[in-house]
Amino acid sequence: MDLRSVVESLSLVNRTQVSTTHCTMIYQGYGHPFVLVFEDSKITERCEFATYVNLDLDPDNYGFDLNQEEILLEGIIKADVLYDALKDLKDINTEEIFIYASTRDKTNNVKENVLAIVAKSEMGISTFNLPNDRSILEKLHIKSSEKVDVSCYNGILFCLVTRAMKLSSKCKFKRDESLLSINMLSTYGNDIPKDYYGTVFEFKLLQQMSDWLGTIEDYMKDHSHNQSGPQHIVQVHNQGEHFEELEQDDDDDGVAIDVPVFL
Repeated sequence: MDLRSVVESLSLVNRTQVSTTHCTMIYQGYGHPFVLVFEDSKITERCEFATYVNLDLDPDNYGFDLNQEEILLEGIIKADVLYDALKDLKDINTEEIFIYASTRDKTNNVKENVLAIVAKSEMGISTFNLPNDRSILEKLHIKSSEKVDVSCYNGILFCLVTRAMKLSSKCKFKRDESLLSINMLSTYGNDIPKDYYGTVFEFKLLQQMSDWLGTIEDYMKDHSHNQSGPQHIVQVHNQGEHFEELEQDDDDDGVAIDVPVFL
């Protein structure tokens, strides 16, 4: 069905509602319309949407299924912390986003979980070191024997995920050799019943190759010590050049952020 029509009807109800509105969804199967029924204390509205079959899509082979036997990276983190790190990336015209994760032994066989978002724009590279406190980063598992994982994604597409992330409480992510799956749990809403466990948004993004993968991994191995607050401000002009440390910020806001100097 045409998603734009559904979104428009939902927007109209949201703008005109004066009290709690209940929505009932009805679909009786192939050949029948998809129906939304909106009910409040004064009026009942019924919207029917024609459905059709897209012959160009094979429902049994969308190509967006994770290989559950070959999961290379898996983790769970609080969605609001991840949202705070990602919300401004669109404004700096992010071209590529890298996810860096490490569960290497730090000292005396004590494992240190490190999760960082690295954003590459035409002006430089921004790194966001996320807190590794167990109450925030609940789980981080890497299959590789080196216990380091780096992957790259289209910056514009990745930033679209933040809209759902803003409404969510937890984010579960996992990837195989070619695909990243992001599941977000949302309990957002008014008058939520006690037995409501939430809604899960799932986004799947194809990974992309990048000449920067090796450079990002080498840099983060030496500069990914998780500390509270921003650690360094760095800028990279060309591939292969070293990262230039420009300034240190001692503010403590729970998320370590490296931003290009032009900000």
